[in-house]
Amino acid sequence: MDSFIGQIILCAFGYAPQNFLACDGSTLAVSEYQALYALLGPKFGGNVSSTFNLPDLVGPTPSNLELGLPLQYYICVDGIWPARP
Repeated sequence: MDSFIGQIILCAFGYAPQNFLACDGSTLAVSEYQALYALLGPKFGGNVSSTFNLPDLVGPTPSNLELGLPLQYYICVDGIWPARP
């Protein structure tokens, strides 16, 4: 399955699918993730010139508290560039 760069998905397992990273506020290097930086920019933090942060979507949700599922949001970092309409 091909995913769009910047696409966020919710998964009920404890690991990131291929080409995805956890939306946990991590700091990434602009030089390594240029396409994702072009979409997100410094909106979620970072020093603008060399680093940026992923969105921080970590927290308890009713589903994972009640059912014990490891629900986690993941963002695609390597995939299809989204076309403009």
